[in-house]
Amino acid sequence: MDVINFMRSNRDYFEDFVTRSTYHSNAIEGSTLTRGETYALLWNDNSMTVKTTPREFYEAVNHKAAFALACGGLEEPLSERLIKDINRAINKDINDYAGYRTVGVVILGMDYVPPEANQVPQLMMQIVHRYQHDERDPFEREADFHIHFEHVHPFGDGNGRTGRILINRGLLRDGIAPAVVSVDDKAQYIELIDGWDTSGLAAMLRELSEAEAERIEIFRQPREQERVPRRHEEVRGDCERTAEGARAGAGVGDPSVIPSSSVTFAQLAEADAKQPRVKNEEARGGTARGNGRGR
Repeated sequence: MDVINFMRSNRDYFEDFVTRSTYHSNAIEGSTLTRGETYALLWNDNSMTVKTTPREFYEAVNHKAAFALACGGLEEPLSERLIKDINRAINKDINDYAGYRTVGVVILGMDYVPPEANQVPQLMMQIVHRYQHDERDPFEREADFHIHFEHVHPFGDGNGRTGRILINRGLLRDGIAPAVVSVDDKAQYIELIDGWDTSGLAAMLRELSEAEAERIEIFRQPREQERVPRRHEEVRGDCERTAEGARAGAGVGDPSVIPSSSVTFAQLAEADAKQPRVKNEEARGGTARGNGRGR
């Protein structure tokens, strides 16, 4: 199945995935927004009153725009320019970052200290070149790049959110279902990165992608009451307008996108219950590391 075209043509799944990936990615970084509040902010659902900070508002809408930007040109190989553009979109109206960091950083809760700022450009050139020529299994490739990217920690903020968007760009580019790393699995996820465990992270991404593929099947099933379907071009247009907004600095996407769903809550609850979770209960209950906003 062509996952990216299905995402562009099926509005229900597009909204579901963007909401979940935005909620979990930001929650990993400490956002207090609920999944319902995230949905309301992303899709202009005025039926819910959301009280939040300006930062958490922009973190939500910026993540949506950054994902659209990342998927706007999947035919193009990964580049440093795209990585910088994604991070700039992530940080819009939060931090004024125009490229790689110029100061040293520390990742809270981790023993590892990222390289000095003057080493970042050379290291990023190396890991992007390595990625472009990596012919391994896609999950091994994405895990390897993600671990190196997070250890370089090239930006002043938004490294984790940028990195997780890049994982899904790589998977979608290969026609593979994306992977949503749950906030419930934060401890295991960070432990794999901290330990340079490429095989372990690859296995985690594969498991999450397989679960996402099962979720996609729910959205592909015929409904008893189908609403008037939107044309593929309309949904693709929404994606492209959101991406264009990110490039232009708008950040919040198209306000005309009105939320609607023909998938039942029971179906989604069942799919959520099947999402892989940390098998190490000690890791789940322990103190999650990497709480710093720089992740």
